[in-house]
Amino acid sequence: MQSLALFQLSAPASLLRMPAVNTLKVWRGRLRHREALFMLSRKGMHILEDVGLSAAQVEAEIRKPFWRA
Repeated sequence: MQSLALFQLSAPASLLRMPAVNTLKVWRGRLRHREALFMLSRKGMHILEDVGLSAAQVEAEIRKPFWRA
């Protein structure tokens, strides 16, 4: 499957203090975590059930847009 991350964000530390850059980093992190969750769910729900996640919880999380916590 193709990666859902559209870009890599790297910036100097001074730029990371800017709210817009921090927001983009948070959004990118959410996107990457949800993509990883999606990939694990396709390998088998037993993996996620082992850590206490139900199929409904996984589905609800991976359907969220990246800007929603």
